[in-house]
Amino acid sequence: MIILSLFLINKAITGVTLLGKIKFLEFGRMGLCAMFFYFAYSAKVEGDMQGLAFWLVLATCGALSLLTAIETYLGKGKSNDNLGWEDSPYRYQSANNNMATALVGLGSLAMGLSPESLGAISAVSVLFFTLNGVNHAMSGLNENLTIKQKTFNLTQRSGPALLLFFASLPLLENLLFK
Repeated sequence: MIILSLFLINKAITGVTLLGKIKFLEFGRMGLCAMFFYFAYSAKVEGDMQGLAFWLVLATCGALSLLTAIETYLGKGKSNDNLGWEDSPYRYQSANNNMATALVGLGSLAMGLSPESLGAISAVSVLFFTLNGVNHAMSGLNENLTIKQKTFNLTQRSGPALLLFFASLPLLENLLFK
């Protein structure tokens, strides 16, 4: 469904630059993640642990891991070019990690694994993005970066990663420690 949606969106924005499409995907990813977190918190309030796990996996493994991997594969360095960074094979290594996490998470969801198992898989995605956020924050303090690069690292990577971490804690606690 997500792939079909991406195809339809791509058709709808034909004529938009590749960088524009990447930015659309990036902000769409954040919006989907926020919506799925809303549903996860709603399930938590209702005491529905399977629903909580379902929405949390969609948020972390679907909206974040899968769409980040797709953005990286399709972007072919456009985001890097825009910020003045060199393309790197490590970028694709990160995309492969994201794709693996997405496939395991979504596959486990389809197999109907327990909420605890789904919570553990979501925790991997959350920790990956949190550690990346810390890395971006440390890079954002590097005096050799341009203002544009520092701003990107500190506001568009570190901030959302911190928000993801703290928003995930109560949900993961319910799935993993109760």
